[in-house]
Amino acid sequence: MPRQERQPPCGRFDYWWYAIIYAKPGPPFGPALGADASAEILADVEALLASRDSPAHPQHRADLHFILTAMGLREEPDPRIRALRYWLEFDPSWYQHPSSKELRASLPMAQQRELSALAQQRWRGKASEDWQGLLCTIAKDQETFRKIRKAIDEVETEGAGVAHASDFRIAQERYRMKKSEARQIYVNYNRQASILRGEGMVCPEDWRDAFHDVGLLKGRRIIAAPFGIRVKTSSSSLLLPLQVETPVLPDWASVHHRFEHALGNLQRYRNGRPPLPWPDDPTSCQQRCRGAQQQLLS
Repeated sequence: MPRQERQPPCGRFDYWWYAIIYAKPGPPFGPALGADASAEILADVEALLASRDSPAHPQHRADLHFILTAMGLREEPDPRIRALRYWLEFDPSWYQHPSSKELRASLPMAQQRELSALAQQRWRGKASEDWQGLLCTIAKDQETFRKIRKAIDEVETEGAGVAHASDFRIAQERYRMKKSEARQIYVNYNRQASILRGEGMVCPEDWRDAFHDVGLLKGRRIIAAPFGIRVKTSSSSLLLPLQVETPVLPDWASVHHRFEHALGNLQRYRNGRPPLPWPDDPTSCQQRCRGAQQQLLS
């Protein structure tokens, strides 16, 4: 039986926030997303199922407390519901494991239906997402951002076609796309590039408390290069930050390489392979990453 291809866990403008593109993350603040995600979640589920007083139990794990609170489940008295809600949030195949089936079967039918409805809402449309389309779109966005940065160096932001006051025809001529799309690419990539270059970014309101609690906030700006996972609650989309030992990048060539390296690791994740670490000597790695990105554009 052929191996089932992993589903894309991220999107066009948030892939750099996910643990799967980093080879050596710092101490985990939230659950890792990657090849061992199901195993880690299963350990939590089994700890909850057995009610063991173990290090995996939520009372000993700040990240689980954080997640359960964000999902409105800290006060949920039934450990089975806590475990299944936690599991289905991070694993689209949550319902396939025997432990999951055991937990669900022990619940009243009404609660089983409620969990199924939550899972459908959480993962609706994910199965139909096209890996190749996502990878090619990211590659195209990276190339567009590279062109925008080059244009800004030559003619400033307005002349590059991505400022509010820019003539809409500039983006059509330079990037073969609407001004709105070019600006969307520029804003998202430039924000992340600002973090990678050590300049930080203005922290969204929904994320402020989480980033402050783990020491990644200075004033109103995110000051490190973290990654995380989004937890959707009834009122907001919350980011769980984790610290990554990422050096501040010295120039725009390194920034472009960093994006292309992340894209390469996203491809490796698709194929069930571990991510490559960020190199000490980036020359050969830069050529490989650039070549892989160009293949997606051809």
